[in-house]
Amino acid sequence: MHALKAKLAHAKAEEIEAGHAVAVILHDVKRMLEVMPQMGADMQRITHTMDEMNAKMSGVPVMASEMQRMNHQMGIMTYGVDSTMGRGADDAVVVR
Repeated sequence: MHALKAKLAHAKAEEIEAGHAVAVILHDVKRMLEVMPQMGADMQRITHTMDEMNAKMSGVPVMASEMQRMNHQMGIMTYGVDSTMGRGADDAVVVR
């Protein structure tokens, strides 16, 4: 088959026998059809992997929202803390 393909590749259109051209085409089609099931299986595996990744990523917005809420709460908690490290102004040590 390889010799026939090589012969047809370098031949002029009028030199190609129809039977030879059909044989080469059918051979190539047969080879393509043989790999189609493997390609289908590969595509299913890739789709499955992508679906798993999507499922894992679906939690990211929830985590971001929770982090924002926690950041807000920390801001509230630390608002009253000044350089006295949590002691109120009445408890501050005054150095003179």
